Amino acid sequence: QEKVRAHKYEPQREYITGEEHFFLGKKYLLRVIEGIRAKKAHLNNETIELYVKRGAGKAKRKELLEKWYKARVKELVLPHIEILEDVMKVKVDKVIVRSMKSRWGTCNTRMKKICLNTELAKKPFESIEYVLIHEMAHLLERGHQKEFKAVMDTYLPEWRNRRKELKKK
Repeated sequence: QEKVRAHKYEPQREYITGEEHFFLGKKYLLRVIEGIRAKKAHLNNETIELYVKRGAGKAKRKELLEKWYKARVKELVLPHIEILEDVMKVKVDKVIVRSMKSRWGTCNTRMKKICLNTELAKKPFESIEYVLIHEMAHLLERGHQKEFKAVMDTYLPEWRNRRKELKKK
């Protein structure tokens, strides 16, 4: 119960101008810009600009921002996966980024498919890299026994610290 009380929860989001959102571990202010045909989001200095159709509700604004986060995760991990495939001598056949309630990532070893949580876009790159290496390590060792930990130690010696940081928030 103490752990649950100590856990920092994100406030309920309204997706309005001035609201704080995270990207790669850094806080940005959201700026909602209404237009006729605009439907995109992008980073502009200290701001995440969200271009929406006039009158777009909270659900649409949220959907658009989630889509942007999803694209950023893919953009960040795909080149990194190529490098890690060479280093770790494994092959990832498919990468999926989607919203997940209780996990940062999963690995289907049979299909060589990695699924990453969209929420990772809000975390520092070191956390994203940890999850990526963790999931790719499952292509070498399925469970979480000592053999798996040895693989993690080989490819990311400070993985325990990164896991601890990821669990903080």
